[in-house]
Amino acid sequence: MSTSIVPVKKGRLVKYEEPPIIGEIRSFTTREEVRQNLPDICGKVLARAWHDKAYYDRLTDDVHQVFYDGGVLLPDEFKLVFEHTSNNRASITIYEQQNGSKFKFRVCSLCLTMIARR
Repeated sequence: MSTSIVPVKKGRLVKYEEPPIIGEIRSFTTREEVRQNLPDICGKVLARAWHDKAYYDRLTDDVHQVFYDGGVLLPDEFKLVFEHTSNNRASITIYEQQNGSKFKFRVCSLCLTMIARR
């Protein structure tokens, strides 16, 4: 959770509460639910990370915590991987890996591409 503060009327300060990524707290439990819903959510996360350096840093440190703080609850078998190097675009990939298994199944992946035109 962010520790930013914002001013309010009469000089009072209140702690900034980060809104959920999707406007509500929601749990996704099946592969199909993840495949249908997470690409849109990942798009919102990547778009925000594009212009918010603090959010990008949090995403780099712990992508699972960013989603959890944003109201997206996933079972332990779903692994989120955030990748961004100087040579490629930022992406989030969601894998499903059963406990005790060495194999992981790629459920979906999203890469945000921003193009500037004249």
